[in-house]
Amino acid sequence: MNKMGFILKIWKYLILAILVSIILTIIWLLPQYQVNSLGITNPEKRFEAENEARKTIAQIIGGAVILIGLYFSWRTLESQRETLKLQRDDLNATREGQITERFTRAIDQLGSIRPDGKPNLEVRLGGIYALERIATDSPNDHWTVIEILSSYIRENAPISSIDIESYEPPTADIQATINIIGRRNSVYDKTTINLSDVNLRKIDFWKANFRGAFLWGSNFQGANLYNANLAGAYLQHANLEGVFFSETNLKGANLCDATLTESFGLSIEQLCLVKTLYNAKLPEKCYVGGTKNRFKLNDGMEWDYWEGGTEVDCLQAIKERCPELLEKPE
Repeated sequence: MNKMGFILKIWKYLILAILVSIILTIIWLLPQYQVNSLGITNPEKRFEAENEARKTIAQIIGGAVILIGLYFSWRTLESQRETLKLQRDDLNATREGQITERFTRAIDQLGSIRPDGKPNLEVRLGGIYALERIATDSPNDHWTVIEILSSYIRENAPISSIDIESYEPPTADIQATINIIGRRNSVYDKTTINLSDVNLRKIDFWKANFRGAFLWGSNFQGANLYNANLAGAYLQHANLEGVFFSETNLKGANLCDATLTESFGLSIEQLCLVKTLYNAKLPEKCYVGGTKNRFKLNDGMEWDYWEGGTEVDCLQAIKERCPELLEKPE
């Protein structure tokens, strides 16, 4: 301890001793003065009166000490609260700065090009997954990330990019982007996902959540829509030829002018839940009934599938069960 600290400590103890002495003096002398002013001469009554007065004064002083202690405790708590708030603000500012830096770096990666002019898929994949991490870490940036990823698909897989001669699956960056959007936390969505007029041929939509999405005019030829959620999706003019529809949620989906020829795993029960089938090109055969079973793989993955359904003429079955869906919507 340095000399100045020692002197301050001595002064604190000295001031405390003076205060205690003053309080004790007041407790001892003030009751005598009060009793003298009352003119009490009987020693016994005088002693009792002084003691009662001292008790009262001691209680008053004790109460005052407690109130003062509570005040200083409150002030200490307020000071600590302000300090914590400032520290939290500093942490938030630092965190926001880090997220902005990560965001900028990820966006730069999305446009990475190899020396030969072709997309650098490895670097782009790094940027795509970095954006997913940002959306997970920062709910405030969730929708911005989803919009950027949706825009990335629209720019890099437009409907005009379809090669009629080739039937190749989507590139790794497009599939990864679909996976991320499909497994997002939709609680933080601000509006509807827009993937209209894009090439999603042979894409894997397994368990993907695209509820209410705009998929107008997009090409899904040969895609896997097993257990995907397309409830309320806008699929007008979409090409769904050869799509696997087992367990796909199509409730309220708009299939006006959509092409579903050669699709499989599609049941009448699914089709009768859509919003409209007006002018849609339907598959020749669909399934009715059947039993839902679960197949468990060695790696723990589970698949639901229907077994024992009856194959029927799709158009005829719809005319019998839900003919209103074939009519032009109002």
